[in-house]
Amino acid sequence: MDSDLQVARRSSRSESFDGQVKLRTDSFDVQSKLRSDSVSSVDGQSKIFSATPDTWLSVNTCQDVVAVNSLHGDDDILKHIPGLLHYESRMLWILFLLNNPKNRVVFTSALKIDEAIVDYLLGLLATVKKEDARNRLLMVACEDDSLRLLATKVAENPNFVSQIRDFLVQDRRSMRVFFWSQSEQVLAKEIGVPCGHFSNELSWLGTKAGSRQIFKQGNVQHPRGNYELLTSIESVSEEIVKLWEMDNSIVKVVVKLNDGVSGKGNAIFKLPSLAADMAGQERVNLVFKALHSDLLDPTSGDKWDQFLPLVSANGAIVEEFLNASDISSPSCQAFIHADGSVEIIATHEQILDGQVYLGCRFPSAAGYRSELQRLTRKVGALLAAKGGQDLFSVDYMAYLKADGSYCVNAIEINLRSGGTTHPYGTTKLLTQAYYDEAMGSLVDPTGTSKCYMATDNLVKPHFIGAEISTFLGFVAQYSELQFHKDTRTGPVFHLLGALPKHGKMGVTCIADSPQAAEEMFEKVNQTLDSLQVILG
Repeated sequence: MDSDLQVARRSSRSESFDGQVKLRTDSFDVQSKLRSDSVSSVDGQSKIFSATPDTWLSVNTCQDVVAVNSLHGDDDILKHIPGLLHYESRMLWILFLLNNPKNRVVFTSALKIDEAIVDYLLGLLATVKKEDARNRLLMVACEDDSLRLLATKVAENPNFVSQIRDFLVQDRRSMRVFFWSQSEQVLAKEIGVPCGHFSNELSWLGTKAGSRQIFKQGNVQHPRGNYELLTSIESVSEEIVKLWEMDNSIVKVVVKLNDGVSGKGNAIFKLPSLAADMAGQERVNLVFKALHSDLLDPTSGDKWDQFLPLVSANGAIVEEFLNASDISSPSCQAFIHADGSVEIIATHEQILDGQVYLGCRFPSAAGYRSELQRLTRKVGALLAAKGGQDLFSVDYMAYLKADGSYCVNAIEINLRSGGTTHPYGTTKLLTQAYYDEAMGSLVDPTGTSKCYMATDNLVKPHFIGAEISTFLGFVAQYSELQFHKDTRTGPVFHLLGALPKHGKMGVTCIADSPQAAEEMFEKVNQTLDSLQVILG
């Protein structure tokens, strides 16, 4: 955040893949008041819907799943991201479905997943033996480190397709993807699984411009700005001037690429001095000139001359820069069923470093949790009316108003998995919990609410060069690094494939309250830091 706490929201694809981004414990302290929003345990049970994502993410449902976590984005951007291909492994949480002895899982990846990682994850299963689970798991590694989509790599290999078809039971096959592009649809048809319904025809709704059009149609509050795609610097300049003429107190705007990735999608622009007595075209010319200067600050760290060409290539929108003394970035995840009904499955507090996603906290603050769910259901109904069916999420910005109520602005729609998907899947499956929408909480079989804090950006440079098995040896040695099956609490590590080269990993700290999850995260950090001397 800026020192004056003026915050602009990140790009929908701006999850940080950069192994050099460090996560400090205090970066999770978005608002000190969030620590008081603990979720209490509840008595009784909530209805578990049949044929819902809650059932789909339950080990009680028999299902065979193939995971294909293709990483979508502009190749010119992706090729500069260290350890990119290891992000496919964020979907390894799907292995926890193997807790049901009837389930089978296929996990595909560009590079071979270290067997020590597979062994670690299967060891977390509470109700089946590790050996049995391994027999019901097929790992498919393409051994192809190119930037082509993983789905394409798998589909073009007849042996892979045949292996997957033969391994899965035909009448209960499903496919879990990052995003349903044409490549994923082709692979789904090859292996005989249903396709998702946020495919090419509807993908526009998940862009910046498409999201804003949905918000406008549904009368969902969102920042002021334009709704049609801008493809020239001249049109961007004109829209910025229109915003200023609407409200001359605006001093900053955000220029957002329509489909950015890894923090490279947004640029904050500080307006030059505009005067009421200027002619309209004079203001436009002044803004146009200022855009070609350091007044335009891309959040990726690039310069204006690297960002502006992307506007013409990808298109962009202009949005006001929201000002508030205290602001947070929550999100809400939901699922659209075949009958068009919308089910809320989670809310989160997203933890950002400026514009870049670092991690999340579940659940979101109690003060606006129900409003997030209400607005997301409204967005979901509009998506369903256009033929949408599958997982989606909405990102928001929220701040406290003078009257004590919250102002909640919708920022963008994500028609894909995101940074909150894998910690949610990990927690839900390992704790065997269900989501109670009235409480906005995950509740385990004992009636205890489960909370977590998660990140993909736990960077420990002293682990660079260490074997994955060495790190997991420390996990086995230190209780505070272990997930405890009896209490359904503890840290669960992911992204371990990036550890030897980048000193980077991810972790989901599962506890019975937000405060306990935060304390666990701090303890994990401290313990990992203390191992530096041992590694020498």
